Amino acid sequence: MSKGRLVMSGIPQELLLGLAVLNIFVGDIDSGIECTLSKFTDNTKLYGTVDTLEGKGDIQRDLDRLEMWARVNLMKFNKAKCKGKANKADIILGVCYRPPDQEEEVDNLFYKQLENVSGSSALVLVGDFNLPDICWELNIAEKRQCRKFLECMDDNFLSQLVGEPTRGETKLDLLFRNRNGLVGDVVVGGQLGQSDHEIIEFSIIGEIWRYINKTFTLDFRRADFGP
Repeated sequence: MSKGRLVMSGIPQELLLGLAVLNIFVGDIDSGIECTLSKFTDNTKLYGTVDTLEGKGDIQRDLDRLEMWARVNLMKFNKAKCKGKANKADIILGVCYRPPDQEEEVDNLFYKQLENVSGSSALVLVGDFNLPDICWELNIAEKRQCRKFLECMDDNFLSQLVGEPTRGETKLDLLFRNRNGLVGDVVVGGQLGQSDHEIIEFSIIGEIWRYINKTFTLDFRRADFGP
């Protein structure tokens, strides 16, 4: 007869006890899950392909279900093992105009939309935001709406790249990006038509993949068909 052994945490590998624990503790973890879920004793995986905002929402809902399941069952996920893969070719470019007298309720709707897309691997946001009260050098503002705007940009890891005034002595037109190296060659200057705003020129830097297809064929013109 084998001797008993105290196990403080986890389950020793290659024991039948692991199968029983799997059935008892994680047997119902896939309840209500719409994405693909692979269940293992110590390595449960949720995965799916996302190419739309709706797809992102589907995965997020399943992640929320898993989190709720973990709370109910007094278990924890190892977040260090959670990884996501994004298509490096996908770049979201947003263009925005914010009226000077825009109500705070409308601002909140914009912040909610921005939160939905800020998880993109590459996000560029540009437009006339009409927020002259913000000091971008110190990242501070006096007015409440401006402070809330700054807070939203920080929460979504967006950095402002325009360093010169775009209308008179103020920076009304702004350019944001959420990843280093995504935007370059930012130039402010010149006007378009009758506009009193300066033009912002910039380059979106994407990774260029070059595929070389080599096909080898036989050159029968140089063949020796003699006996």
